[in-house]
Amino acid sequence: MSDARGPSSEAPAGEARTEPSSVEDRSADLAPDAGPRTSGAGQSSPTLEISNAIVRLMKQHYGKGPTSVRTHLLGDAVVVLTHGGFTKVEHTLNELGHEDAVIDQRQTFKDAMTEPLRDVVAQALGREVLAVLSATHVDPDIACETFILAPVRTAPAD
Repeated sequence: MSDARGPSSEAPAGEARTEPSSVEDRSADLAPDAGPRTSGAGQSSPTLEISNAIVRLMKQHYGKGPTSVRTHLLGDAVVVLTHGGFTKVEHTLNELGHEDAVIDQRQTFKDAMTEPLRDVVAQALGREVLAVLSATHVDPDIACETFILAPVRTAPAD
């Protein structure tokens, strides 16, 4: 768990962000109220599939999803950053000085949701997920899910 504090770079609710992409950093932004988005050729990208599925899981199990999500594919790692999404109870606990309770509760939830989160990434990318690492930051409300992928196996050359 991480509790480092830093400046907020959160976009307004419902507004997607874009970042330059490169071969190693393919990013997808998603506003939770937006419909499915597609890559240029009309096909959904794996990073968008991951963002959409994580928003659905959060809404289904928390009753509220994040206000923005960014998914980055970086070699053998997938990093999903979520902004917003704390419930009123979590905001109240934080305001009353119970930040640790919010972080502990979020971590317990993420531990319980490891398999569904792992499945989302594995299905979207067609790769095994070796590990899922989670961190929550309270103010501002940011979470990071990191998925470590099994190396891609290549066929031996003849």
